[in-house]
Amino acid sequence: MSVHEANQSGLSTSIAGLHCPEQLIIWAIRHRLDGSHNWPAIQNIFWQECGITNVEAALQGFQVMVEILSNSSRRTLFFHRPNCRYVSADELSILGLISALQANRNEHAEAFVFWLVPRSMGGKLLQSVAGFASALRQSGHLVSQNCDGPLQALAPVGRA
Repeated sequence: MSVHEANQSGLSTSIAGLHCPEQLIIWAIRHRLDGSHNWPAIQNIFWQECGITNVEAALQGFQVMVEILSNSSRRTLFFHRPNCRYVSADELSILGLISALQANRNEHAEAFVFWLVPRSMGGKLLQSVAGFASALRQSGHLVSQNCDGPLQALAPVGRA
C-alpha cells in the first residue's frame, strides 16, 4: 500500500479504496463544484441510484449541502478535481458526516458539522445532509462507518 492510499488511521485516501456509495458521493460533489454544467449528469446518476422514491430528497439534500459548504464553511475546504484519484480530509469528513447520520450517531454528526461550518449554519447543514443520508440509506447506499475516522482529529478543535 502506498503512502497515498491510506493515512495513519487506515482510512483510504484513494478513490479506489472507497466503496461504491462513497465514490458516488465524492464524484457528485466534485462534479457539482466543477460547474453547474455538470448538474444534469448528477441528476441522472442520482435518479439511477436512488429511484423515483428517493431521488427528490437525495437531490434536494445534496444541493443544499453543497451550497452551504461552498458559501458558509469555517475555512477553505479542499476538494480534489473530478478526475483525481485521491481523497482529501475534507471529502472524508463529509463521508464521515453522512455515515454518522445513517448510523444515528448524532454526536459524531454534530462534531463533523461544526468542523465544517460555523454554529450559525450547523442546523441547516445537519438538516440537509440528514435528508441526503436518509435518501441514500433508503436506496441501499450505506456509507462505511470507517469513514468517520477523522473524527478523532477533530476533538481539540472546539465548536466555532
